Amino acid sequence: GINSAPTVTTGAASGITQTAAVCAGTINATGCTAITAYGIEYSTTSGFPNGTGTQVASSNLSGGNFSSNLSGLTASTQYFYKAYATNAGGTTWGLEQTFTSASPNPTINVTALAAFGNICINTTAGPNSFTISGANLTTANVTVAALAGYTYSTTSGGTYTTTLSLAQPGGTYSQQIFVRFSPTAVQSYNGNIVVDGGGVAAPVNVAASGAGVNTAPSVTTGAASAITQTTATAAGTITATGCSAITAYGIEYSTTNGFPNGTGTQAAASNLSGGSFSSNLTGLAPSTTYYYKAY
Repeated sequence: GINSAPTVTTGAASGITQTAAVCAGTINATGCTAITAYGIEYSTTSGFPNGTGTQVASSNLSGGNFSSNLSGLTASTQYFYKAYATNAGGTTWGLEQTFTSASPNPTINVTALAAFGNICINTTAGPNSFTISGANLTTANVTVAALAGYTYSTTSGGTYTTTLSLAQPGGTYSQQIFVRFSPTAVQSYNGNIVVDGGGVAAPVNVAASGAGVNTAPSVTTGAASAITQTTATAAGTITATGCSAITAYGIEYSTTNGFPNGTGTQAAASNLSGGSFSSNLTGLAPSTTYYYKAY
């Protein structure tokens, strides 16, 4: 007389994610009594003794086949599993199989890049900077794509290029990126610097903001002095030179109040010092009111 236990075979693992998997089994023979329990037992220990792992019961037996849904797994971890089945004669296990849970998805994050504002054309501003932070990356290079008007370097005083391709070992990664802005036209240079690579599913954007300008000087009109019947000295101050060197400056005057710029008589000066200058006005008419402005 006998009371045999079931015969069971361990099947394949499928549907593997970071935290879950589906493991299969087959009951080849039920033994002498009805099956009372069946499922998958698993562990992170290779060759774990029968009955010492975590058992996940199944209830979907069909044609001798079944599967168990394993959950709560740890990412990037190797698991060992075996099918089991129980009847009144006891519990039997299939041969041990293994799978590795999926690794976390690669991710890249970036910090903000400070705006450059209005910058004179054909000059260079910066560097400003942003930082790339990666996690669970593959060993693929991290790339920084071109954006018109901007160049990049991994060091503040290093060589700046229009693109970067950064070698990295995978896993965790951090790199500060220095950015210079060099506008060549009077226009906006707003856009996104695209950071990609390292196995990420989608690139990330770093907003870049700046504008090219070509500003004229700023000037204020000063007082008049040394006034005679036919001459006077009128002062001015250049408070900002603008985007390029000053090529001319002086006083423009007229007998017409509110005269349009450029319609008066210009008296050029050549004595600029500390931003201040003066022009000598001559050939004036006695007892006449004159209006003047610095240019």
